[in-house]
Amino acid sequence: MRKFNKYLVFFLSLTILVACDDDSNNGLGEENPESGWLQFDGTDPSVTILSNDLISEQTSTIEIPFRYTAPVNKSEIVLNYSTADVEGNSSDVLVNGSGSATIAANTLNGSITLNIDLVSLEANIANTYVFDVVMQSNNRSVGMGLSPDFSSTYRVTLKTSDLLDLAGMYSVTTNYSTHDFLPDYSTNTGDFEIFANIDGTFYVNDFSGGLYSSGPYVGAYGTSEFVVTFYEVCGEILWEGQSDYWGAVVAGDGATNSVDPDTGVITISWKCLGYGEAGVSVYTPL
Repeated sequence: MRKFNKYLVFFLSLTILVACDDDSNNGLGEENPESGWLQFDGTDPSVTILSNDLISEQTSTIEIPFRYTAPVNKSEIVLNYSTADVEGNSSDVLVNGSGSATIAANTLNGSITLNIDLVSLEANIANTYVFDVVMQSNNRSVGMGLSPDFSSTYRVTLKTSDLLDLAGMYSVTTNYSTHDFLPDYSTNTGDFEIFANIDGTFYVNDFSGGLYSSGPYVGAYGTSEFVVTFYEVCGEILWEGQSDYWGAVVAGDGATNSVDPDTGVITISWKCLGYGEAGVSVYTPL
């Protein structure tokens, strides 16, 4: 009887050891701590960014956060993404419409960086761009998005704030600091019209406030107009690539170029680089 008990205890002990050894080899009942998926947070994640802010702050990147949902992450994950247009042609303003982003080993968070061409964005300031950033693949072949709570697509809306309508008739008073006929023609007041272009920009036929269209430059140099196209962003008057008969026109030194949203009064400081004509024009709505 005692001998039988010894064999029984030995058999049971061996069974337990084998069972434990099988458990260790097969990982039965253990969850893989690196098992997870890539995601943007939220069911329909999105962001709206104002073009005006990017331009005024000279911010040329947009950061899109994403993460790896797992207990641990022992090796880096490289996510490949693309963009899909919903409204407008995002290639007008995006430097990179596709690319990759990395979550480093032993971390769980990453960021997709979209680079913005600020010069092109400023030239297309009136346009709205809506596009999706879409997870395409990754180097670990883990899942991407978990329906219905998490997404593999992130929507970006890039738009300008509401633009002011500057078109209309104005009484324009211009004080000149430099031109060929000072001091006799030091100031001028006249009625001028600001016209609207279909792209959200505006123009005036004589940016000099009369010097080129009705003042002494007409008889002396044969001028008749001085057309300049400009636009408004957050109350600031801006332009680029504009010129008079002899060279570029830029904002005046220490310039005030703005519009008062309450009164509609526009102040424009300008300077011609060809021969130095300069002045400050104040547009008062009629």
